[in-house]
Amino acid sequence: MTAQFERYFNIVASCLASLGFVITLWVLPDEYKNVGYYTSGALALITIFAIGFYLGRRTSKYYVSNYTEKHFIENLLIYFAKKQKENANEEIIRLGVALSTPLWLSQNYETRKMIGGYVYEAAINAENLNAQIKVLIDDLGWTNVELGLYDDAKEKLHLGIKLAAEAKNGYYLSKGYRHLFGINYRNGSIEKAEEYLNLAIEHTEGLPHDKKRDELIAEIHFAKSSLEYKKGNFDISLSEIEIASEEYKKIPDKEWAIKISARKGDILIEKGETEEAIKVFRHGLHDAKKYHFNKQIVTNMIGIGKCQYKSGDYSDSLKTFRDAFKIADNIGMFWEKYLINIELEKLKTKIKKQSVA
Repeated sequence: MTAQFERYFNIVASCLASLGFVITLWVLPDEYKNVGYYTSGALALITIFAIGFYLGRRTSKYYVSNYTEKHFIENLLIYFAKKQKENANEEIIRLGVALSTPLWLSQNYETRKMIGGYVYEAAINAENLNAQIKVLIDDLGWTNVELGLYDDAKEKLHLGIKLAAEAKNGYYLSKGYRHLFGINYRNGSIEKAEEYLNLAIEHTEGLPHDKKRDELIAEIHFAKSSLEYKKGNFDISLSEIEIASEEYKKIPDKEWAIKISARKGDILIEKGETEEAIKVFRHGLHDAKKYHFNKQIVTNMIGIGKCQYKSGDYSDSLKTFRDAFKIADNIGMFWEKYLINIELEKLKTKIKKQSVA
């Protein structure tokens, strides 16, 4: 596409320049047609060719960039709307479910939710209970959590759990309860969070020993670590995150490995091991950038900012938090923005006290 646009703009610019030169040559009085005229005309023609080439490349790149970043998502949604009108339920389910994870990893939360809506309706029409459960718990449940829409998330999660119970789908029962744990954890309702985590554990125990169960077990240990971290039991929290790390070695999931590493860094900060923590966060940031995991980029930047704050590097810490906030704001990362704002307030208070002293 880029090459086509470059050729198009170059050809147009060249034709116009050549035409202008020929017309000028034709209408110009003979006394002006000398070596100087031909030399200056040639230079002008070369200049116009160069400008045309530059503008052609710039315009084509702008077009391609805009198309890639904006119109792809729009056309994707148009496609799903079209398939919905055609009652192509199975096709909507097949493509929508396949897009769920890529949209999650790229933090296209709104798009994931909208496509989830198409999939959910198609799954109802097709009487596909498993697809309904999956979409309610993941695409419409946890995605709403990341968007900060906790009431909508709870509604979808409870309905998904109800359907999962009817279908005796222990995998999504466990996942649904763990997502409810996540909402209550974020809200600070620790006792309620622990109740839901215990229900998640209960529904995991009877599952067949396969990769899906291994994934749930690893995520549950991560949740346990988060819970103990919130309670201030940092040694237990560290022990649980180490178990989660070992469990995730069974599963080729790079994002979770980075996520677990960042949690370990948080624990190390609280244990006073700041130098070790910043090494963990810098390594995690390197890997997150390598695999383009924006959520983990921000998470590790928050960790680095905390370490800088603990070490008294307030100006560096302020810059790190602000850079992290820009990324989170551009992507629409509600929870991360909330966490960064807490750290920024603490930092600004510290800087203000320091300046007064």
